[in-house]
Amino acid sequence: MTSFDNLMDSLRKLMNKSGRPLSTREIMDQLGLTRSQRRPFRDRLKELARQGEIVRTGTKWMLPEEDDFVEGVVECHPDGYAFLRPDDKNRQDVFIPPGDLSGGMHGDRVKLRVTRSARDGRESGRVVEVIERGRVYRAGYLYPTNDHILERIFIAPNLRRGVADGELAEARITEYPAAGREPEGEIICRLGSLDSPGVDMAMIVSDHNLPREFPQKVVKELETLADRVLPEDFKYRKNMTRLPFVTIDPESARDFDDAVYAKRERSGWRLWVAIADVGNYVESGTRLDKEALARGTSVYFPEGVIPMLPEKISAGLSSLKPGEERLAIVVEMSVKHDASIADTDFYPAVIRSAARLSYDQVRRAMIENDTAERKRIAKRLPDLEVMMKLSREMRAVRQQRGSLDFDLPEAMVILGAEGAVEEITKSQNDPTHQMIEEFMLAANEAVAYYMQENDLPCLYRVHEPPSMEKLESLSAVMGAFGLGFDYRETDQRSLSKKLQRILDQARGKTYETVLHTMVLRSMQRARYDPRNLGHFGLAADSYLHFTSPIRRYPDLFVHRMLKQHLAGKPLRQSVDVSALAEECSMLERRAEEAERDMDKLKAARFMKERIGREYEGYVVGVTQFGIFVEIIEHFVEGLVHESRLPPDIYKLDQNSMSLTGKRTRRMWRVGDKVKVIVAGTSIEKRQVDFELII
Repeated sequence: MTSFDNLMDSLRKLMNKSGRPLSTREIMDQLGLTRSQRRPFRDRLKELARQGEIVRTGTKWMLPEEDDFVEGVVECHPDGYAFLRPDDKNRQDVFIPPGDLSGGMHGDRVKLRVTRSARDGRESGRVVEVIERGRVYRAGYLYPTNDHILERIFIAPNLRRGVADGELAEARITEYPAAGREPEGEIICRLGSLDSPGVDMAMIVSDHNLPREFPQKVVKELETLADRVLPEDFKYRKNMTRLPFVTIDPESARDFDDAVYAKRERSGWRLWVAIADVGNYVESGTRLDKEALARGTSVYFPEGVIPMLPEKISAGLSSLKPGEERLAIVVEMSVKHDASIADTDFYPAVIRSAARLSYDQVRRAMIENDTAERKRIAKRLPDLEVMMKLSREMRAVRQQRGSLDFDLPEAMVILGAEGAVEEITKSQNDPTHQMIEEFMLAANEAVAYYMQENDLPCLYRVHEPPSMEKLESLSAVMGAFGLGFDYRETDQRSLSKKLQRILDQARGKTYETVLHTMVLRSMQRARYDPRNLGHFGLAADSYLHFTSPIRRYPDLFVHRMLKQHLAGKPLRQSVDVSALAEECSMLERRAEEAERDMDKLKAARFMKERIGREYEGYVVGVTQFGIFVEIIEHFVEGLVHESRLPPDIYKLDQNSMSLTGKRTRRMWRVGDKVKVIVAGTSIEKRQVDFELII
């Protein structure tokens, strides 16, 4: 057996002696590998192929010919792929798939190994050596990480502010592009290298123009607020400190804006939902209020949060901490035995949370019957039993009326002590999460009905039904999975019930997540609107956001309108509600896109350490340029570019959600189980590239 350190020398001798391509088994047999050595050897072979030392041809290996190498200049595309412009002008450009630049950048002179040639003559390859760094970097070009900005930006040498080649920086455009002229700019902030601490958050914040520190004027205004809740704040409020409210949040939460309590009654149940009275500290028209509106919503990243409100309010004065008196707006609901809401009441109150619980604690105690955990929260168990029972009944009623249940897991990025990504897993949506979700939905709906009945200025959360065109496309997709879906001549409630039945049929199937995603995409986007247009997804005639005023501005606005009305005061609002709805909807989209980009960036970082590893996964999307695969082990999605598929001309069929080779008839369809190798990642472009194992 040869040492892996001398493997290339051994392979060269073996292949020269053979004079023909050799299979993996032939190589291992002739090198005398033991059983335990064979798996790491396979990985080493693949790594040598990626380095261009050997060539894979079908299922066999051979040494590269001199003609397999081409030298030229790289030209990169914003979508992550590139082309080599060969020095030999008689040779066609060579396509470089995403992940195969091997450290090469736009403008570099490189040596490339041609890895395959398609039947149409087009070649693709992988960079094996950077011969010379491109002049453009020394001259000072900034290449945007934001895919929406397609042009590079020229930075004059005196405006680079010490930023080195290959580092990340934020620039201001000083001259916009015109005919024959590139955009020009100046560096305003050096972010550092891709491996610098905190660079991920800085990159996403910059790309999405998210706010950073609170302005000094807001900080000064914040100093005028007391450091604690004052007794005079208790005036004209119900004293509800006798009720044993509890907060249930993620373990890492620092701000607690909702607390709940329920008890059994002869007529059914009584449910109290207490929401932090943020409006008591954030008055309309103040600098603090204007800054909260400019932010619109808090933005959550694995490293931390960009808050809508300063910590003094979000984690201090307004946070419903256990054992401390706090100001709240309470929604009190009388619930019948059939779990329908019989009566509601709304009032400002003072509460004192009896306990700060986490979802994990309650799950261990209530779902897993963990003896130690049950002992730790023994005082709360009777109340939790009542609330768990009530939430299940309320959830069943909501689903029966046609509310859609999108039980789609989300990616949870788990960071280690040094900030590196340790794992990416699926989020949980167990009965504990569902209990709090159900109570918040009920409170939001109750407030919405009250605002509508009293004709109060409001920001409703609206969700209109899908268009007929979207339903037609969705019906074709469902047909491809053998699911019948008749959407014609159907009212909204019947339509939502039909969709839910389809989702139930898909439960546990390989295409379940994909189908859920397709149904979601067929929907119109939920948004804020001063008009009550109903909420199709929840099958609710009236709905709004009321339960998270610490992190969402629309909730804060609704609080103000409701409090003024309850106090019998003339309604005052200094903003155009229609414009406010549009602004809040836009800021919500910005936050969602930023959080989604961060998840992609973290996935690219995580998989960078796993290049060359094999995984099982499912096809979750097909496009004309390849297929998307989600690997099972880590809940990460990546692209198998069409250049990495067997050479063929591929046809996309949207109805059957498949990609089929015209010559080979090889088909990849959404829901298919496949094996892939991690071929490469791009942290700048936030993408993961896979290669199929055929």
